[in-house]
Amino acid sequence: MKYKARHVFFLALTAVCLAGSIGWTSGSLSDRESSIGNVFTSWTSTLWKQATQQDFAAGVLNSVDISSSGNVTLAANCTSGTIASRVLDTGIPGTRWDALFWDETLPISTNVTFEVRASDALFGANETSPSWASPEAASPIISGLPSGRYKQWKATLSTSDISRTPVLSDVRVYYH
Repeated sequence: MKYKARHVFFLALTAVCLAGSIGWTSGSLSDRESSIGNVFTSWTSTLWKQATQQDFAAGVLNSVDISSSGNVTLAANCTSGTIASRVLDTGIPGTRWDALFWDETLPISTNVTFEVRASDALFGANETSPSWASPEAASPIISGLPSGRYKQWKATLSTSDISRTPVLSDVRVYYH
């Protein structure tokens, strides 16, 4: 959608994306230029969702199991494990990572934490560079996320009681 200015131009765009029954992302832009011929093309976030056994199995797994329904749990007798997504190629350098959402079930003594990384240079799912960032937040994370054409997330599942495991059921990344 394009808008052209002919006089003093004011445009306020607010986009809200609801993800399930929790969280939100938003973006806004205000243009008060009086220039003629000003053109603005609005943006919308793109969703990259992982929720199936196949989605999760395409990543890097360490001491976790994936059920046929797509739920990720700790492997038997493990106190921690990780699952890293495959590397997403957005196709556009500098792509902004708008939000990271996930659905989890956390029995007593369990936890799930996330790390993220992004770069305009291609990297492999098992490589150590670029470095991982650890946003200090629960789902949804809407700030402190890196930008770049290539994106990857990693979840660490942990427990202090091996008879209990956290459950990760889906991960949603919004980017533009």
